[in-house]
Amino acid sequence: IKAFQDADLDGFELVLAGANADPEYVDELREMAGENVRIETDVPDERWGSLQKDARAMVFLPENEDFGLVPIEAGARSKPVIGVDEGTVRETVIDGETGFLVAPEAEEIARKMERLTDIELAEEMGKNNRANAENYSWESFMQRLDSKIEEMSE
Repeated sequence: IKAFQDADLDGFELVLAGANADPEYVDELREMAGENVRIETDVPDERWGSLQKDARAMVFLPENEDFGLVPIEAGARSKPVIGVDEGTVRETVIDGETGFLVAPEAEEIARKMERLTDIELAEEMGKNNRANAENYSWESFMQRLDSKIEEMSE
């Protein structure tokens, strides 16, 4: 929220969406949220699709996430990702190509948000992320598994 508030993003809205696992935390977020910040909790599947379709980009800044699907879901929708430069996000976001990897610092996140106001850049990164997401498809997984099995049996 602080990054969005610090960025020069007139005309944009930040939507925080997810499961309402900790009501006190959500209340804190609501207190921080100002103009153009909307918080949606317990989002049904059909609403996720709409939120993803309408987004310019997706921001994914997890703490202690084992393997977040958000960057792959963003790719399926041809959206770039601003992701924290930690853990498996490094495997699913290619910095400067499918989005941006950032330190968990508001100023850096704000600058990357501003960069993605450039529609051409956002669309190019989104296309790249779509291609990258194909690496995580069931078909791609099975091809790699088959190759490994063949390699091991030789």
